[in-house]
Amino acid sequence: MNMLLIRGLVLAAILGILTAGYFGWRAEQRGIGAAAQKIVDQREVDKIKAEAALALAAAVKGKDTAEEALRLAVRKQEDTDAKNQKTVVEFRRKLAAVGVLRDPYAKASGCGSGSSGPATAVAAASSPGAIDGAETAGVLSKELAGFLQQQADEADTVNLAYISCRADLLGLKGG
Repeated sequence: MNMLLIRGLVLAAILGILTAGYFGWRAEQRGIGAAAQKIVDQREVDKIKAEAALALAAAVKGKDTAEEALRLAVRKQEDTDAKNQKTVVEFRRKLAAVGVLRDPYAKASGCGSGSSGPATAVAAASSPGAIDGAETAGVLSKELAGFLQQQADEADTVNLAYISCRADLLGLKGG
């Protein structure tokens, strides 16, 4: 029985060594496989990074192109706005050079063509201190001339803003 026991122990030891060797070899093979997979994965990651870098470079180039186009459009609009403002200032200067504003539809006789009755003495009389009635006919008061000038200035401001905003909107719509 002794011999049988020794043979059983030897056989158990050999099986233990073989099992330990198998599991060691299996772990080594898994390590080799993991290292190979890590290399494959790293190559894939590097490939994705390269594609992302190209996509980023294209996006940055597109952004830069769009920003440059916007800068040019803004400069062009600013030049147009300055030209329009200069025109308004020139017209204001010419209007100021005229001096006294007159009603272009006023008649020297006093009332316009819309009156149904005879002209009254008050309407026909010229303003005090006037030498010639024809010179003072249709002259607007300073208050009315100032009011009209203020209204014209506000209208010019609104028109300039409209022109500028409309150009911006059409530029955004692409048309």
